[in-house]
Amino acid sequence: FELDAAIDRPLAIMAKPDSVPPSEVTFTLRSPYLDLGELLPPTPGPTLLPNARGGGRVAIGRLIQQKLDVQNVNATVTFDPTHFNVQPFSLDGYGGRISGHAAFDLKNPASPGFQLQAKVDSVQADALLGAWTPAKHLVKGALSTTLDLSGDGTTPEQIRRSLTAVGLAAVASGEFGPTPALAAIAKLTRVPGFEKLTV
Repeated sequence: FELDAAIDRPLAIMAKPDSVPPSEVTFTLRSPYLDLGELLPPTPGPTLLPNARGGGRVAIGRLIQQKLDVQNVNATVTFDPTHFNVQPFSLDGYGGRISGHAAFDLKNPASPGFQLQAKVDSVQADALLGAWTPAKHLVKGALSTTLDLSGDGTTPEQIRRSLTAVGLAAVASGEFGPTPALAAIAKLTRVPGFEKLTV
């Protein structure tokens, strides 16, 4: 990756937040391929930002982070010692395009808050659901949706207690099933077509 950055008062980055004014940072990050697992290996303890504020632009040809594998990532990033914002962002993935903005609140590092508002345009439903949920091969077709997602925490238990999601989805030229539930309905009604529904 290539990183062009300007840092005012660089030693302030290492200081405890609120002990000295944050360092001022501007940057541009470009990369044809970036695996965040290699760049930022997991470390124990809460998520912390440096004592800095500023922002910059990010352009990544292919971005990988565990289950995430997307292309043509472009984003504007701003941050301070307790907040990290990505406004706006866009990327190609799962056969379609996703854009929106995200915000992370790190005032409580042990349980950071997050908010994501995204527009999903014509992604392949099976590719998206198969990557992030156990529902692989359940829904096929081109999925478009708006999504407003928020919550807090770093563990699955914390996120489950706080997660809220609102959205409206449309599937074009899609299929739903087969599933055991639909198979049972088809058997009960003696209508074999109920095993797989076309939308």
